[in-house]
Formats: sequence, structure tokens, C-alpha cells
Amino acid sequence: MTTSQAPQTASSAARPVRHRIAPHEMPVWEQDREPAPEREHLTGRTTVDVAVVGAGLTGLSTALHLLRRKPELSVLVVEADRVGAGASGRSTGIVGPGVGGRIGPLRRRYGDETAREVFRYSQECVETVRGLVEDEGIDCAMTPSTHVLCAATGAQAAMLRREERSFAELGIDVPYLDRGALAERLGHDGYFGALAYEPVVQVDPLGLTLGLAEAVERAGGRIVERSPVTGIAPEGTGSRLKVGPYGQVDARRVVIATDGYTPPGLPHGRRIVPVRTHVLATRPLSSGERAALGWSGHEAVIDQRFFFSYYRFDAAGRLLFGGGPVCGAEAPRSFSEELWRRLEGEFGQRFPALGHVPFTHRWSGLTGATLDRIPVLGPVPGQPRVLFAGAWTGHGLAMSVGCGPAVAELLTGGRKHESRPWYRVRTGTPRLGPLRPAFVKSYVTAMDALDRGGALVQRLRGLPARGRR
Repeated sequence: MTTSQAPQTASSAARPVRHRIAPHEMPVWEQDREPAPEREHLTGRTTVDVAVVGAGLTGLSTALHLLRRKPELSVLVVEADRVGAGASGRSTGIVGPGVGGRIGPLRRRYGDETAREVFRYSQECVETVRGLVEDEGIDCAMTPSTHVLCAATGAQAAMLRREERSFAELGIDVPYLDRGALAERLGHDGYFGALAYEPVVQVDPLGLTLGLAEAVERAGGRIVERSPVTGIAPEGTGSRLKVGPYGQVDARRVVIATDGYTPPGLPHGRRIVPVRTHVLATRPLSSGERAALGWSGHEAVIDQRFFFSYYRFDAAGRLLFGGGPVCGAEAPRSFSEELWRRLEGEFGQRFPALGHVPFTHRWSGLTGATLDRIPVLGPVPGQPRVLFAGAWTGHGLAMSVGCGPAVAELLTGGRKHESRPWYRVRTGTPRLGPLRPAFVKSYVTAMDALDRGGALVQRLRGLPARGRR
């Protein structure tokens, strides 16, 4: 690889020279498959044992595991748009462990036993995804991988070394790769070190979502689309859901699995912070272009910034590149355009040998977050027969699917999960109301400034800012 492949901040990144085309504003996963047949809308009144709001990975995994545990239950999944239309079908398909940020702060906040259990549970969630794909025969291009969390500065490398020691003290094997070992794997020495996480798989996330929907229906569940839930209220021994202009569902139990797409009228709709992330995709690279990178492409690469970049190859040989600063759900279209341009600049700094390769696709999606970076899985305040599961805060693919068995257990009287930090009634986020757009913008600006400041300090220390082959 050439000498200019190390990570740079967008402020220092030159715009790449690139053959311009108009990228499709859709995930590559949508182009690669025939559109799924539309499911029915919900009209009139229906009564079920369990209503699941949201046909993304969380909702579908919950419904499937409920039906596996209790096949006699009537389970209805109610989707406002189409199956997989939200974040579940719009990610880059990296399924890896981790939740709640770094392991060191988790130990200090919750203690060693809980931190160990949390991380090992996140590893189990990866295995849950793998098992579902294999058991249900889901066509989602699943391949084994490794997730390398890379340090873009010397300070980040020192922090990752401390993380390695914390994992070792907990009896968890997460090896540290020094600069030389990482350069051998990635083809350049632009990063200062990395942690290598396993187990990891890479998937076509839309294929996974559509496959789970088919599995739910094979198990006896029902899915309706284009049926937005606009309100949930207690009714007798259960809840009543208002669906669109004409539908109504009476359910003994309800699971809200709408994550960053939760509307203000539903529980936690004003306490989950929705943020929009952005992704670019190249055309499939030729064998010569891939050889020029000096990188096998086996790993999923993620850098260690607040607003990290992440990239991997898909099954067709496209290079998917996402990340950068996020924006709030209410941000104008012009801000997304700015972020895509910034991603182009970062891509050019990492892969200068690909400056001639066009981007064919770009897309974005909303994810849900909490201020403490811990998900929420528990009963809704004042409505104990309604559960909320979401706010995966960057770990959605593994956790959203992996939580399905846990939610099913909670609904059917299985073992409890109170010891896990995400089993909670409150979200840890204040009800922001009309101040939410300003809050999200201020938070994003502050974190972006910290990222840029870290890169500036690196340059002022006189350490190499660009990698060498």
C-alpha cells in the first residue's frame, strides 16, 4: 500500500479524485434482491396474546423465540413501513460483541462480575445470530470474521492496552495487536494498534431481517406492514393499540421494538435519542484493485474515535465505508450531504489507491441511543404489561437479535435478567421534548471537536500522522 493510507481527520483530508456518478440512495442489499411481496395492512379490530411493535431484528427475533417457547401463543408483529425498512436493513452487517462502551469503565461502574457477564452475553448474542441463520436456512451471505478496533492515535493505543489488561483480569481473551502485527493484517501501519474481537460474523442485514420474518410466519406468527401504531393504553388486563386510522389491537402483552424510529406518542419516544448514521459503497473491486490494498479484507475494521469510521468488504467485493459524525433525526437534508462528503474525504485518506473507484450506493438509517450507552430492556413505567427493547447504541446487529430469547423469557415467566444493567424501567435520558434537536446537535458538535482535537494533539507531538508500507 502507498504511504498515505493512514487515518486522518476530515479537516485534514483532501478530497479524493473520483469518477463522479449519482449513487443510488439505497442500501446495496436492496438492489441485490427482488422486492419482498407486500404483506397486508391492519384494519379493523383484532385480539392477540402478544403484539410486537416493529418488524426489525429485535421485533422479529422476539416473535420467533416466543413462538419457539410457546407455539400456542397468537403473536402479531405490527410494522409501520416494510419489514427491514429501518436500521435493521440499513447497516453494514458487522455482527460483533460488546455493549455499553469500554470494558474498563463498565468494571468501575458495575463491578467485575457484571462487566464479565455483560461482555460474555454479547458474545452469546453473536452465536444466537449464527444459530438462527443456520437453523432457519436464512440466505444472508454470513461469513466468519474478526473485528479489529483500531487506535488512530498513540493515546488511543495506550487506552486499548489498558482495555486488554482489563479483559485479561476478567478471564476474557481479547488480544492486543501492536502496530507491526496490525500492519501485517491490514497492509499499512497507519494505525497504532488494535484489539481483535471474536466471535464475529458478517451478514447481509436485510437478508437476515427478511429471513427472520419468513421464519416467524412459518412458526405461526402474523406480520402486518404499513400499519403504524400511534398509541398504546392500558385496557382491562392488557393493552389496546391504536393502529393507523382504522385499526385496533387488544393484546395481553406488548413489546415495543422500534429503537430509533420510536415516535413521540409511544413509551420512551422522547427519551431514546435517535441518531442518523451514513454509509458509502463502491462498485465491486477487481482482483488487481484488491491486491493493491495489501489487505485480505477478512477483518471488519473500526477505529477508536467517538464518531468512528468502519469498513469491510461485502460478498460481492464492494468496499462498504460508514461512520463519521452522526446527526439527529430532525437534521436537514443538507447535513446528510455534508456528512457523505466528509466520508468521501476519509475514504480517500484510507484508500488513496482507490481514488478512481466510484461510489455506487449511499444510504443512512436511524439508530437509538441513551446518554449512558446502555440499552433498555424492561417494562414501561406505568404499563407493566408493556416491554421496551432497544437503544442498542452502536451494537444493534448482535444485541437486537440476541435479546430475542431474553424478551421471550421475560414474557413467558422464564429466568429473570435483573442483574444485567440494561434491564431497567428508565432510560437514563431526560425527556428532551422540543429541545431534543438542539441537544443532539450540541452533543454531536462537542464529540466531533474531541475527535479533531485528538488528531491535532497527535500531529503536535510530532508522531507520524500517515502510515508507511
